[in-house]
Amino acid sequence: MRKRGHKLDFKGDKSEVVIDGMELTIRLREKNKRVPDETIGHYTFTKLVPTGILIFQVYRSLHDKSWYGSATKPLEDKILTILAGLELFAKNEKEYQARLEKSWAEQRIREDKEKKIKAKRDAELSKLKKLIDQSEQWHRVQ
Repeated sequence: MRKRGHKLDFKGDKSEVVIDGMELTIRLREKNKRVPDETIGHYTFTKLVPTGILIFQVYRSLHDKSWYGSATKPLEDKILTILAGLELFAKNEKEYQARLEKSWAEQRIREDKEKKIKAKRDAELSKLKKLIDQSEQWHRVQ
């Protein structure tokens, strides 16, 4: 990964890879299988049993991607596929982040316009009320 210009970073209990400026959290774990353990009344308790299959996961905010090993093709044989997938994931996340930031900027512009319109309406309303008050005063004087 370092040869391709990516950086591995370990922060506390999290492992991250930085690809093209995008920090992606990575995780390597063993797949578990849930098997029934005991039944009490109508409720069945289960326990997790390791399967010996490794899972490599990458995630950032709401998006994630996983690669599974299998009995015929272990995860170690999929390193190049995983690396290409990580780079594609980072590219997609960067595009998603750019779309979000553009949307946020457009939303801020809309909100600013709405605030200006509201301020103008409030100013016009106060001028109208003042004009009505002056008109009523003028009629009382006459």
